[in-house]
Amino acid sequence: MRVPFNDLYANYLSIKSEIDSAIESVIRESAFINGHFVSQFEEKFAKMIGAKYCVFCSSGTSALSIAFIVHNKPAIVTQANSFVATSEACETISDGAIQAFVDVDENGLMNIKDVQKWIWHGSRTTVLPVHLFGQVVDVDRIKKMSPDVSIIEDAAQCHFGKYTDGSYVGSKGNTTCFSFFPGKRIGSFGDSGALVTNDEKIYKHAKMYRDHGRKSKFESEIIGSNMRGDGLQAAILSVKLDHALRWNDRCREIAKTYNSLLDKINDIKVPEYNDSFIYHLYVIRELSKRRDELKKYLESAGVSCGIHYKVPIHKQKAFDWANEQELPMTEMLSEQILSIPIFPELSDEQIEYICSKIKEFYK
Repeated sequence: MRVPFNDLYANYLSIKSEIDSAIESVIRESAFINGHFVSQFEEKFAKMIGAKYCVFCSSGTSALSIAFIVHNKPAIVTQANSFVATSEACETISDGAIQAFVDVDENGLMNIKDVQKWIWHGSRTTVLPVHLFGQVVDVDRIKKMSPDVSIIEDAAQCHFGKYTDGSYVGSKGNTTCFSFFPGKRIGSFGDSGALVTNDEKIYKHAKMYRDHGRKSKFESEIIGSNMRGDGLQAAILSVKLDHALRWNDRCREIAKTYNSLLDKINDIKVPEYNDSFIYHLYVIRELSKRRDELKKYLESAGVSCGIHYKVPIHKQKAFDWANEQELPMTEMLSEQILSIPIFPELSDEQIEYICSKIKEFYK
C-alpha cells in the first residue's frame, strides 16, 4: 500500500463541483486582483474566526512581514523550531530584528517562562509565538507578563484551533497571521495568506501596505509593496471555509486513533491529544535514536513521512548570529520528531497500515 503524506487531489475531488464553479466565476468576471472575491473571503474568514478585520495577501510570509512593518517594534522574541519564514519575515524589516530565540516545551510550543527575561521593555517588544503543528500557545499568559508587549501570532498551521477559553485562534485582538499554502488544512491553489486583527489602525495600515501604500487607485499615502492576494485564490478558499471545521474534526479523529494504536510502543512518544488542536501535522517523537531508520523503513513500505523541522532556525547559516545560542529542548526535538500522514481523506485502512508498519519496525 502507498500512503501519501498529503493528498491534495483527493481533497479537490471531494468538493470538485464547488471549486470548479468558483474558479469559473472569477474567470467570467475577470476579477483577478483585489475585487469582491477578495472582500468576500476577508469578511467570511474574519467572521468565522471572531475577529473584526482580515487582510488577504500573497502568502503567509507576506502576512508576517506586513504585521512586523505595521507594529514597528525593534525587539522581537520568537522560537527556532519553525519554518524559516517565521523568522525571515521579521529579519527583513529594517527597523526590527530578532532579539532572541527562546526554547520550547516538550510539545514544541514556546516556553512562556523563558519569554519573561526578554521582555525588557514591553512597548518596544514583539513576541512571536508559533501555533506549531496545529497546537495552540496560551497567548494570554504572554500578555499578562507585560500589557504593553505586542503579540504577533504565527498561525500558519492552525486554522480554527482554539484557545483555552474555546475561542478561535486569531480572535484575541492580537495580530494573527495565517498561511494558505496548498498543503495547509485550508490551502489555496498557489501561495496566499492573511492577517486578522481587531485594531482598525493596524488593519488600515496593513491593507494599504499590501497594495503599494495606496488609499485609491492612483494615490499612495505610504511607501508600500505588492503583497496582494488574488481573486482566484480567495474564491477557492471561500469554498474551503465551508468544509474547514469538518476537516478539522476528521483530523482530530485520526489523531485520536493514532494515539490509541501507538501509545503502547515504548520507543516513541505520541503527541498530546487535545480537542482544541487541529492536528495539521501528526508528529511523533522517536526516543531510541532510530528516527532516520524508522523514516526509511516506513518509506520503503510506501508510507511518506516528513521531519518538521530537522534544522532549527538558530542553527541555519542564514542566522549565524544565533548559532551558539543554547536551546536544549529545541535541539533535542529536532533529532526525535517524525511526521506521519494526516489529512481529512486518510482512510481507516491507511491509518491501520501505517501503525502496523511502525509496530513491525520495533518488533
